[in-house]
Amino acid sequence: MDPEIKGYEGMRDFKKHPKDDVGILTIYHPLGQKWNGKGYTEEQAKDLARAATNRMLQLYSPFLKETWGTEIEVESVETSRWPFSVHVTEPGYFKTKAKILRRPFGRIFFAHNNLGVPAFEEALFRGHCAANNIQKRLHPSFNQEEWTLCPLELR
Repeated sequence: MDPEIKGYEGMRDFKKHPKDDVGILTIYHPLGQKWNGKGYTEEQAKDLARAATNRMLQLYSPFLKETWGTEIEVESVETSRWPFSVHVTEPGYFKTKAKILRRPFGRIFFAHNNLGVPAFEEALFRGHCAANNIQKRLHPSFNQEEWTLCPLELR
């Protein structure tokens, strides 16, 4: 890693500008039902990545320019085809079904990205929340960290 590329230093301190003008934008973009369970060629994968990138540029470029004066210059696009589900949810999923799915079942606590957005960070957050819920069950006087947004759901 280039030590001159610092990005945003500090946990979630997005109000501070980085010292450089290079960044990485990660977009988790499910392919949708059309591609469910189907293989596709290298050329089709490139076409899908190109279309998704162009769509994201179309959506985000005006917002970034207006809000921060930032322009996106794409230098490369990397794609991944995950061997597990990247779920596409219906409206209201996170307020209804995901909330129910987060509840422990007996001594089993759930922690995965399918309880929120399909991203590693979500799985990490849900693991932290499950650990807090287990701590609360084992030690009722347990208090979460002040910074956490984990719901304590001990039903």
